Amino acid sequence: MDVEPDSDRSGVRRRRAAAGAFACVAALLAAAPHPGQAAPRQGPAAAPPQAQPPPAASKRPDDSAPVPAEVVAEMRKIRALYDEGRYADAARAGEALCKVHKESAEAWLTLAAVHLSPAWTRRRDARAESASRRALQAGGRRPETLQALATALYRQAKYDEAEPILNELIDPRPPRASGDALGDLYVLRASIALRRDALAPGSRERAVADLEAALVAVPDHPTAHTLRAQMLIAEGKLNEALPHLELAAKSDPGDKAVHHQYHLCLSRLGRRDEAKRHYEIWHLLNRLTDSNSATSAPDPKEKREILAKLRECNPTDWQRRLDLIEAQLELGEVEAARKESDALLAERPAWPPALRLKDVAQKAKAGEAVPAPDDGGGG
Repeated sequence: MDVEPDSDRSGVRRRRAAAGAFACVAALLAAAPHPGQAAPRQGPAAAPPQAQPPPAASKRPDDSAPVPAEVVAEMRKIRALYDEGRYADAARAGEALCKVHKESAEAWLTLAAVHLSPAWTRRRDARAESASRRALQAGGRRPETLQALATALYRQAKYDEAEPILNELIDPRPPRASGDALGDLYVLRASIALRRDALAPGSRERAVADLEAALVAVPDHPTAHTLRAQMLIAEGKLNEALPHLELAAKSDPGDKAVHHQYHLCLSRLGRRDEAKRHYEIWHLLNRLTDSNSATSAPDPKEKREILAKLRECNPTDWQRRLDLIEAQLELGEVEAARKESDALLAERPAWPPALRLKDVAQKAKAGEAVPAPDDGGGG
């Protein structure tokens, strides 16, 4: 069976910014306040801010050697940029960090994590692979490094290289990963079975087993639900597919593969009005995908119009709401961007990317230039 071409790009997008390749970074920074959060308060009032000493060296999650304090400090900055959606800036900072600390596995893994972002349309999967390999050389076969490498290889359709790494992480008992990371690994291996091995005996059964295991690890894993629904639809088990699609759409409403399968399933069930809505969302998302192609890209106004329609028919797709604000800023519609930022923050309070765009809109209203669009991050 065919797999929706872009299903791997968005299925794990919004809820897992710190999972997978960023697991090591998150563990190293666990003792520090997360970007966008205030430090815990003690007692009825916070003490006046004091000058902070340089960060102390941190320990790696899986060994006793300390990570240099300056590396930890730069990782914090990169993680903050990443969480704000400033992927190109985060990638440039990662390149600079790796240039200075060429033997640091954490530095290379942080750079790989930026280029593995499913939300960054200009990410470079080949750079994620090369950075993961440098982390492998510097730090050995740590699970988070292997997962980053396997993910980068999979996204480049290097299935024969990715599968042995996935097996190395999944097959031991207990597996070498857990939680969201383990769910993602199972989904990658199932996807290989459905793509490369679609006609091989037993591949379908292996894929089902891996998808079921992914849902045990992460019950609301959107891509696992979407792929399982796709298989059930192919078997004509439409009513069994629907619960999977409902959970996938709730977990990741911006994944066009979910809406494609939803449209197909509801159409066959005769639920035309509901099917039409999901077709419209899928169609609009496809038009946005075309915007990454120079030959078929909609102009800025058309892109803004597409995103405005998506806001109306699919309002919980937070990433497209951010894209709408950026499109408004690009067109000089500063007041519209500020209002849209406020509306988004009312639904997702203190969300770093929305806070950043609101700040950009306020500065633009005061006469400052709007930052240039993402250029891919260099490196």
